[in-house]
Amino acid sequence: MGIVQRFTDGLVNALTGAGSTSDPRSYNRYFARSLTPMEIDQAFRGSWVCRKIVEKPAEEMVREWRDWQADADQIALLEAEEKRLDVRNKVRRAEVLRGLGGAGMVLWIEGDDQTTPLDPKRIRQGGLTAIHVWHQTRFGLGPMVENWEDPWFGFPSYYQLTLQGTGIQTFHPSRVIAFRGKPIPDIVGSAWNVWFWGESTVQVVMDAVQNVDASQNGFAALIKDARNRRLSVPGLTNMVTTVEGEAWFGKRVAAMATGESMYGVTFLDAGGPDGKGGETLDDRQMNWAGIPDIAAMYMAAAAAAADMPATVLLGKSPDGMNATGAGDLANWHATVKARQDLDLRPCLTQLDAALIPSALGKPDPAVWYEFAPLSTLSEKDEAATFLSTMQAMTALQTSAAIPDVAFSKGMQNLVTERGWVPGLDAALAEIPPDQRFPSETAEEVDPNADPNSSEGDGKAGDQNPGTGGANGSSAARRLAANDALSALGFSDEAVATFLDAALPEDV
Repeated sequence: MGIVQRFTDGLVNALTGAGSTSDPRSYNRYFARSLTPMEIDQAFRGSWVCRKIVEKPAEEMVREWRDWQADADQIALLEAEEKRLDVRNKVRRAEVLRGLGGAGMVLWIEGDDQTTPLDPKRIRQGGLTAIHVWHQTRFGLGPMVENWEDPWFGFPSYYQLTLQGTGIQTFHPSRVIAFRGKPIPDIVGSAWNVWFWGESTVQVVMDAVQNVDASQNGFAALIKDARNRRLSVPGLTNMVTTVEGEAWFGKRVAAMATGESMYGVTFLDAGGPDGKGGETLDDRQMNWAGIPDIAAMYMAAAAAAADMPATVLLGKSPDGMNATGAGDLANWHATVKARQDLDLRPCLTQLDAALIPSALGKPDPAVWYEFAPLSTLSEKDEAATFLSTMQAMTALQTSAAIPDVAFSKGMQNLVTERGWVPGLDAALAEIPPDQRFPSETAEEVDPNADPNSSEGDGKAGDQNPGTGGANGSSAARRLAANDALSALGFSDEAVATFLDAALPEDV
């Protein structure tokens, strides 16, 4: 057994050479070669795998777009403004270019000095004239803003864009939305523009994509050899050295091909009377065992490098019996949702600073949005979810653990946000608040009334449920609350803790 030593940076075995200079792995080094914009463009246009990896996330991030949270009239104006400016398509294009190294989305405000900070209060209705998207190579960057108090700290002090006919146009950073690529760690000093724009998705997946393309192209080249026939002709070498022999051999091969195509029979020269000197024909069948597994392994590695399921990358059903792909789809939607929140939302926030006043005529901080769900339940599943939710909410209301007004507000918000009752939000808005959220109020007690009287709410046989009477004891309320919380999925320990704090036992 070898002598094993443990060092702070790895395992070294003096006998086997593991970890020492005789270990081939000790010479491994990683080298990062940055792709040029031309190489990125050629990889994107020349490899369908690379194109799918870049375009699929961009399409998914805008597929269901977003749901505005505002008044109905405001929503109509906002959606009309998005349609006029073709915002959805331009965001998709910007996300594609983000995968190719970064993009800049220019907000053009008619009549504004484009070199000054964008002021939403000065944007009139329809003032956002146009939105344009270009790859980051079209932009020149000014020096980085290094003033800590500047809201654009860490961004370029200005962007410059060269356009044919108009020359160089300078923009304030508030007027250019930077769709930046994958962040580059600030370990080794990088050029300012490289550090700002980040790295392309193509750079990250290039090795894995090249392995996929090489395996597919190599396999395709072997298909022509699936049935390889070898013909042995006696004296062939000497024969083809002369013009007459070469011509004879050409006619012989043509005659053999004609016989196969017309009669399905291969004619061979059997040789002399003794059977010697004749032609022989061998068929060699290629063995494809293992090749599909290798191709699938490379494809799985490419999918992992792109952070997407292989079922999404290939657009096929999952392999295996009873496999539905629901898990893959849920994971993919979670990944897209994370990209929407972390990458796309900051860009849309900068866009909305100009879009909202351009649509409504003035900024409105109360207007916001949520990304629309990437998947929806079937009618059957939606009905089952509605039924189970209503049963749980009814049981929770019976427990009287939540005041009626608070419960009514929460219930109305739940039904409205889920969209279970179309038009409910508008209908409720027409109802006065005192009717929309009725509350139980105790009747005034006559100070001259007999306290032992059985009339009114305080009669002995019908005590208020909240006083611990016979019909509304604390024990009964605890039992109802226990059933409601258990139906919502809370553990027994959590239910007991809540009930001890909210509904103590009768003493």
